[in-house]
Amino acid sequence: MSEQLVIDLITIVSYTVNGSQILVPQRVEAEQQRGEASTSSLARPKAEGELVGGAEDFIAGIESAPEASRPLL
Repeated sequence: MSEQLVIDLITIVSYTVNGSQILVPQRVEAEQQRGEASTSSLARPKAEGELVGGAEDFIAGIESAPEASRPLL
């Protein structure tokens, strides 16, 4: 019966942003269950990016974003 019981663990991290305290929850990944594929064998995308000063590059990138996403950006 307890084989079907799943317990999710959540951690909470506190940050101070512009004088306000925010709490950010994060789910702790569970141990691999029997019969599940190993996540380490899956290909993971390589993180790519660059740090730039100012918002000019972001603003210029809005024009190349999908039309439906532009109002949000």
